[in-house]
Amino acid sequence: MTKAEFGILVKAMKAVYGDPKFLPDADAIMVWYEFFKDDDYMVVQAAIQKYMANNEFAPTVAGIRKNMVDITEASNEMSEAQAWAMVYKAICNANYGAVEEFNKLPEAVQIAVGNHENLREWAMLPTDEVNTVIQSNFMRGYRTAKKRQAEFASLPCQVREQILKITGGTHTPLINKEVEEDV
Repeated sequence: MTKAEFGILVKAMKAVYGDPKFLPDADAIMVWYEFFKDDDYMVVQAAIQKYMANNEFAPTVAGIRKNMVDITEASNEMSEAQAWAMVYKAICNANYGAVEEFNKLPEAVQIAVGNHENLREWAMLPTDEVNTVIQSNFMRGYRTAKKRQAEFASLPCQVREQILKITGGTHTPLINKEVEEDV
């Protein structure tokens, strides 16, 4: 997004939230711009409009970024039941194909499952235990994984890149690492 485009968004926010303390000077505007400069103008605009339609108080960077994630991830959202259905299918095929089944799963589902060995172990359990205890634990883990993904996605691009650089790409739920069969 360009500075001029961001300026349009600032004018809109200032028009809706008449508080003179909200983005009071060029320095404050530049600080905010740094959080959005790598993002698509239309997405930021939609997130700000969503915020303004639903909140009577001036926005925060975090509030707008959360809306950006909500807008961009809404179509990709998989319910817990849908995720569990994928896992259950993988469990049914896990006695001989745990690695392949694990690698087919989406990232958040993989995080909630843990590893391919869990699929193999779950395949050996009684069906009623899988459909109660394992399912419940999976769903809790899936909610946590989706929350972590959303939090990471809400970070500005440059911050995500810094985190990946610092951690060598190992401390984010957004990196998909295929499992290789142990020989």
